[in-house]
Amino acid sequence: MVYIAGVGRSGSTLLERLIADRKGFSGLGEVIHLNDRGIRDNQLCGCGTPFADCEFWADVGKVAFGGWENVDGHSQHLLRRSVDRNRELVRLIFPIGSFRDRIDTYSSYIGSVYAACKTVSGAGALIDSSKHPSYAYLLRRVPNVDLSVVHIVRDPRGVAYSWAKKMRRPEVTNGDAMMPRYGVARIAMRWSIWNLLTASLRLFGVRVLQVRYEQLVADPAGQVDRIVEFVGVTSTIKDAERQYDSSQPQGRVHSVAGNPMRFDSRGLTISADEEWREALPLRKRLVVSVVTWPTAVMLRMIERRSRRDHSRGMASQ
Repeated sequence: MVYIAGVGRSGSTLLERLIADRKGFSGLGEVIHLNDRGIRDNQLCGCGTPFADCEFWADVGKVAFGGWENVDGHSQHLLRRSVDRNRELVRLIFPIGSFRDRIDTYSSYIGSVYAACKTVSGAGALIDSSKHPSYAYLLRRVPNVDLSVVHIVRDPRGVAYSWAKKMRRPEVTNGDAMMPRYGVARIAMRWSIWNLLTASLRLFGVRVLQVRYEQLVADPAGQVDRIVEFVGVTSTIKDAERQYDSSQPQGRVHSVAGNPMRFDSRGLTISADEEWREALPLRKRLVVSVVTWPTAVMLRMIERRSRRDHSRGMASQ
């Protein structure tokens, strides 16, 4: 399992598509929303068809449960929400009593989903881009999941600016739904907390690789190579003629949820979204920078240590 963690609007959907463009990997989108947006609300899969009509997810439901009609998506959504919360992190790490029972029940259920995804896709590794740190802590307890976390980090000022923009949710077909918008102070706090909790997974034996959004868009192939090496799954580019230099992956993934760009199968130019440098007012930049500074320093230290350890490992070989 490759779990892409980080804050929304950091490039997780692009990263998932780049990794999924390698043989041996299969992208699932944000599986955290399988029960509500998929089973319950029948929103569009990344392939462009409603969840109930997607052949991939239909086969997954049959393998796991004999069909999704045998699953109460709303009840499973409520069960997950009862345990998968950042404020419940201590109990997620040290579960006891009825809380542990709920974790075990949901872990068994979602473990069956992942096992079916692996069977249907035939992939050596699945990609879940749910991002939420608490869900990563939950995945530690899912049976038969060998967890590797790819922690994507983007400049917090770019993240804050992106969350302030109006974006339509094309997966919702029965109305004109918009993605939520938040102020810069709230997003700055989320950036700090979520990245801190994700980085802390290392303390509990989880393998974590930090990837910078800015480095990803500058060198997509090189960063994906790092991830493939980190995960340890043999892979090749699915289309031997395709080059990453400036072209986004062509194929779609069967993503149950994610950024709207997952629906675009055209060849697009991969470039850094730096609009915030001109459009984000100085006052808001300062707010974001001040709030996120301690966590940003810590992440830089982790990044430098990781590079140093990798260099030592290469030298010893």
